[in-house]
Amino acid sequence: MYPTYIPTDGELVMGLFVQDSSSEAMIASAQGLRTRGRLSVAADAPINDKTILRRASDGFFFAVTSDPKTAPKQAVTQIKVYQAAITDRPEGYVEKDEGQVAKQ
Repeated sequence: MYPTYIPTDGELVMGLFVQDSSSEAMIASAQGLRTRGRLSVAADAPINDKTILRRASDGFFFAVTSDPKTAPKQAVTQIKVYQAAITDRPEGYVEKDEGQVAKQ
């Protein structure tokens, strides 16, 4: 089962974040830059290039940083893949009782 991500507007998204493991990315991360990677989600997931999501399992926040690349129409599984980066908790957002994130 894929991890659950919660966009800041509250609608759940199932997805998978894969960290960029290139040498350049590792050096940048060691120098304090944000960890980057790819976020794969269902083709109908309600996110865009400005979405910030929180991974429910560990509370990490991810900022989507690109437009999506989509699977070909004949693919068995329809997905969108975005570039994303781990980011700080967005200012002005607080946890709700049900574990989702909402703008105050």
